[in-house]
Amino acid sequence: MRDWELYVREHLREVAWDEMTRSRVAIELSEMMQACERDVLDGGASPEEASAAARAQVPDWTALIESIQEAELSAARRVPRPLWVSLRGRSKLLSGFGKDLRSSVRTLGKYAGFAAVVILTLALGVGANAAIFSMVDGRPATRLPDLT
Repeated sequence: MRDWELYVREHLREVAWDEMTRSRVAIELSEMMQACERDVLDGGASPEEASAAARAQVPDWTALIESIQEAELSAARRVPRPLWVSLRGRSKLLSGFGKDLRSSVRTLGKYAGFAAVVILTLALGVGANAAIFSMVDGRPATRLPDLT
């Protein structure tokens, strides 16, 4: 079987990419071509036919390189914005809160028994936590007696 990475790197030699991008693209394309060659060989073809089929995977290197460059440019333009960045004066931080709240209330309305158990459990947990905290907070911090 042919070393497809050298073949691919030869075609990508004159492209103005950094070495990491060139390596990533070369590895991905060489793996694709090697898998194609392996599939054709497994089908009973000769090594020459398998090699030709693998080379036929990329008939136009110029078009492939241009499409990769366009994809990288569009990916670079799609930088994710932080939640607090506002668009047209509206905050994106709480933009979906109303929709989420309506959906939650609707879901709880469908399962009223479950909702009651959840609300009761939360209420008891918050109440018990508040009671224990007030008992502990009300006691002065004193040292334990010395037993010796």
